[in-house]
Amino acid sequence: MRAITIILVLILSGAGLVQAETWYVTDSLEITLRTGPELDRKITSMLKSGQSMEIIDKGEEWSQVRLPSGREGWVLNRFIQEELPVKMQFETLQKKYNDLLSGADEPLQKLKEVTNANTRLRTELAKTKRDFGALQKSYKELRETTADARRIKTERDQLSQQLAENSKETRRLKIALETAEKKSTQWWFIAGAGVLFFGFIIGFAVRPRRKRSSLY
Repeated sequence: MRAITIILVLILSGAGLVQAETWYVTDSLEITLRTGPELDRKITSMLKSGQSMEIIDKGEEWSQVRLPSGREGWVLNRFIQEELPVKMQFETLQKKYNDLLSGADEPLQKLKEVTNANTRLRTELAKTKRDFGALQKSYKELRETTADARRIKTERDQLSQQLAENSKETRRLKIALETAEKKSTQWWFIAGAGVLFFGFIIGFAVRPRRKRSSLY
């Protein structure tokens, strides 16, 4: 029987805890917390507007409450409500709004920095693209110039070789011409001498002889 009683007490206590609700003092400036549900009971505390409390037992006119500090007492129902007073709601919202405004500077500054960085990166990217295009053009021109230089060098080498061969052939022809001229001169000299010699012999052979005198 004792065990059943303990269980019932625990169940009732748990039910009371589950059913406990948080209420607030209304917009009245202050209300009294009394030791019992009557106006002649002792006042244990003065509760300001917005004071939170836990409802232990809610009656028709009075409610037994527990403060966050653990103190318990009774208050009049007409001075408490389930919602936070409008004034305190406004103050809470105002504080949140001010906090948002004060905290908005840093995100805005970071957003500005990110935007500036993005703009700078876009500018640098555009410049890099232009430089890369110019570099590609220069590289292409360099390749073409290098190809032209190689072609010109090849042609120059070929012309140099051909010039050397022509110079060698010219020297050979010059030597041959000089040799031919020498031989031609010699032959002309020999031919002239031969002609003179043969002319002399022929002239001598055909010269008329003198008749001998009859005196002999």
